[in-house]
Amino acid sequence: MIVVALSLPPTGTLDVDTSGFWGKIQISLVFAALTAFGLIAYPNSPKWLVIGLIAMGLLIELIQSFAPWQYGDPNDLLAVMTGIVIVRVVWVVAFRR
Repeated sequence: MIVVALSLPPTGTLDVDTSGFWGKIQISLVFAALTAFGLIAYPNSPKWLVIGLIAMGLLIELIQSFAPWQYGDPNDLLAVMTGIVIVRVVWVVAFRR
């Protein structure tokens, strides 16, 4: 819920710039951390975790596209999926699941 709440305030109200390359890295890191914590908490449901996190990223972008003070960016969704996939691949290689 914190990630969703911080994704929706009016542009310029936070000191975080997610418009450039560094912003995409920040988005990837947030979703990588969520994926890692989720895989630790629910190691038997990795498929549903990944689907749920991608759906959450998509929902955030859809809501931002309808908010008058935000805009939905397909590159943000790509950053979301990149963070998730990197952690999932590392998890599979490390634990052979």
